Parts: sequence; structure tokens; C-alpha cells
Amino acid sequence: MENQNKQTAITGYLEKLTPAQLVADPKVSKKFVQLYNSIHGNAMGEAIYNKEQFNFIKLVNDNAELKQCSKLSLYGAFLDIAINGLSLDNTSKPLCYLMSRNAKSKDAQGRDIWEKRAYIKVSPNGEIYYRKRSGQIKNADNPQIVWEGDTIRVGLNAFGKHIVKEHERLIPRKANAKILGGYIRIERHDGSYECLWMDISETERLREYSNRNNKGTSEDDKSNKLYTSFNGQIDPGFFEAKITRHAFDSYPPIKIGAHTELASKDEPEPAISYDMTVTEETNVEDVTNKEETGAFGTQSEPETYGTTGTIIEDETGAF
Repeated sequence: MENQNKQTAITGYLEKLTPAQLVADPKVSKKFVQLYNSIHGNAMGEAIYNKEQFNFIKLVNDNAELKQCSKLSLYGAFLDIAINGLSLDNTSKPLCYLMSRNAKSKDAQGRDIWEKRAYIKVSPNGEIYYRKRSGQIKNADNPQIVWEGDTIRVGLNAFGKHIVKEHERLIPRKANAKILGGYIRIERHDGSYECLWMDISETERLREYSNRNNKGTSEDDKSNKLYTSFNGQIDPGFFEAKITRHAFDSYPPIKIGAHTELASKDEPEPAISYDMTVTEETNVEDVTNKEETGAFGTQSEPETYGTTGTIIEDETGAF
């Protein structure tokens, strides 16, 4: 009951604010700075806050869907920037995106209602950065696509995963060559490495999932258009993101905020407090968890997607 009352108080406070006022609010800014400094072990919180406040509000102002998101979800997504230690900087290889989606909830009478919620989507590049920072891997190269005409030898590792043992590229590539698959080279701290393979046939399953999730049928395909936009094949950049997601599927979970999704979607329950209490010390292992703070859980939702922050939903979102 105490936590429910706390969430109600936070929601009531935030609903009075515009998105610009929300991220500039003294209580929110202090919480952001305190979270960043305590979780990441340095005093850069204020500088990071000033930069990400600008990034965040620019994205919201430029996107009508984000403007319609609940204030509580915008607040949670903004704090997750501090928690995750990633940036919304608009670079050629962004680490994460500010997204929106429709989510079902209950009104005071217990009836189903829909609302838009903001969340942070970590890109494949952001996930590689995350895994390196957490110490799980030493490095990961850019994903490699294998084309028709290339020489490729694939086998199984000790854990039954398909790995590339040899790849010789055909140069120049054949005109209208088909994509056969792809892999990413992941290096461990002991100097060993593995090249995890993803066969192109697996993308058909993902396309069917995307179609179903967007309420499509066999006659009315509503899957993400990037599955067929490259001369009837999957877009190469889109496939590279799938390769990265596929490679990290079997890796241990890493801690992220309650309003964040990884490219590989293996989020654990976060141990982060989203109330506005600012303490001198916050240990990410000890503070309250997602259920206690009322953070949003994962739901099956219809979603749409575009380059500015909404999703044409498939299992990995925007990439």
C-alpha cells in the first residue's frame, strides 16, 4: 500500500508538468544526478544530465507520438538514461533510442484502457558497449554478411551453437547475389573468440512473428517492410542488427532500467528505485525492485515503427 501511494503521488506530481518542465524539474534533476553518480561511481552526473536533458526534450518535441506518452513513462525513460549510462546522442551509430508504444492498463473502475508509454530501446551497438562495460566480452567486431558465391564453413561449438570456422569472400560480389547468412566475431578476455552464425532462413520466422504481432495475415502482410526492402530480401543493415541480437541471446542478463529494452531482450528484473527520494548512497543491488516501485512490466502490445521514435513491431524493435 505504501508503495502504491508513493506511485500515485509521483504520478499526480508529474501529470501537472509538460515534458520540458518534467526533465527540468529540480526533483527529477536531483534524482537523475544522484542515480548516475552512485551507479557509475563518478561525479559526472550533472554534466550528463545537462546533455541528456537537451537530447531528451528535442526528441519529444520532434515526435508527436512521444508527446502523447504518459508522464510517468517519460519520467522513467529519462531516469533510465542515468541508470543505463548510455546517451541519446544522434550519431551515425546511436547507442539507444527513445521510443513509444501502446500499452494496456486499468482505469479506476478496473476497465481496460490503452495509453502511450515511452521507453528506451538499446541498439545493437549499445548492447555491445554494454556487454564490454559489464566485462562479459572484451570486444565484438561489426557483423559480417555472407553472400551467394562466398566460401563458408559452419560447424558446432561445445555448446551446440553454430559458429563460422572459415569465410572467404567473393570479390567482386555477384550481381543480385542472395544473402546466405551472417555472423559476428566476439572476443573473450582470455584471447579466445567465436563467430556466431545466423542463417538467413531464421529471418523468415522473425518476419512471420512481426506480421502476427502487427495483426497481419497470410493475405495481408504487415511485417516490418525491412524484411523485404532489399530487392525482395532483408535489408542488410537490418539483418546486421538481427545477427547481433541472435549472438547475445545466450549470454547472461545484464542490469538495465525498468523502462529499457535490450536488442536481445533478456532483461532481468531491475533493482532500481524510481521514487523521487534522493539519498547520499544508492546501491543498485539493494534498492527496491520493479514491482515495488510500480514500474511498467512487459506486455503484448500493438506497435508501429518509424525512424523518429515509433515502432513497426517485431521481436527486436527498431533495427
